[in-house]
Amino acid sequence: MVVPEAAAPVVGLWDPGPYDLTRLLLKKGLALTYLLAFLAAARQFRPLAGEDGLLPEDAPDPEPDPDPHPRIDR
Repeated sequence: MVVPEAAAPVVGLWDPGPYDLTRLLLKKGLALTYLLAFLAAARQFRPLAGEDGLLPEDAPDPEPDPDPHPRIDR
């Protein structure tokens, strides 16, 4: 592409340049994030899903409301 000298600084702003290092660092960083997330999930799976794993708590017995129609001006 032939660019006039006066426009060279402006055209240079649109030149993407070498993004190889940035692309590499972003991909490796994302891969590390996924690896750590899967390792954390794998470590938690057996204790949560085992025979004596995490179970939901029994629902408490609802207590009747002593005053079903409370008033603000009391």
